[in-house]
Amino acid sequence: MEDSLESVRSRLCSAHGNVLAMIEASADATVDTWPADAVAERHRVVDPFRTALAERDVIEELPAILEDLVATAGGDLSVPPVAAPPYVVVTSMGVLLRATLPRGRLVVAIHPFVVDRKPSPTYHRRDELAIEVSWAE
Repeated sequence: MEDSLESVRSRLCSAHGNVLAMIEASADATVDTWPADAVAERHRVVDPFRTALAERDVIEELPAILEDLVATAGGDLSVPPVAAPPYVVVTSMGVLLRATLPRGRLVVAIHPFVVDRKPSPTYHRRDELAIEVSWAE
């Protein structure tokens, strides 16, 4: 299973670098709306990030990318994914792509943001994207 996860991550980075770059640009545009280098309010991340992704047509491209990544993992979706939950989710950390397959749920997390929880939640822009690929039950 670990081999398939690394294959999915590799495929995302090699075949969809243009979308990853647009996610980075959207994250930068989000930070430009903040009053400081970090914010405590979740909505200051999610709302402008979703807007920036939509302006760059990233959200509409993500379902096709998810289909490609599912195929890379050796799976097939029973229905085409849509640019909305549960397939595509914009969070305070970034973007989640999720697909339920017979062997479990494939989760691809693309995180341009990080939250420091102590002493209170504070959101920051990462220096580079964190990309995590996993199987969830």
